[in-house]
Amino acid sequence: QSLAAGRTPYGRPVRVVEMGETHIPREVFEDYLRDISPRYTAETYRLLSHNCNNFSNEVAQFLVGAGIPDYILNLPAEVMSSPMGPL
Repeated sequence: QSLAAGRTPYGRPVRVVEMGETHIPREVFEDYLRDISPRYTAETYRLLSHNCNNFSNEVAQFLVGAGIPDYILNLPAEVMSSPMGPL
């Protein structure tokens, strides 16, 4: 599935992080998505260790050569280190 940025059922993003530009053709990107899709399924999803942020990080690295910011990738660890996290 795909939607334009900010057009999801979850509303507008709180923050937008510019990642750069890509020159990868759409067809190459779509082939890449098909290649990695077996790793990102409902069965492989893990809220704290293999989630949408990991997918976004991998895709960003492919498209622009840099991952998403660490503060996003580290959110699960931050939550788990909070007093309520382990509950």
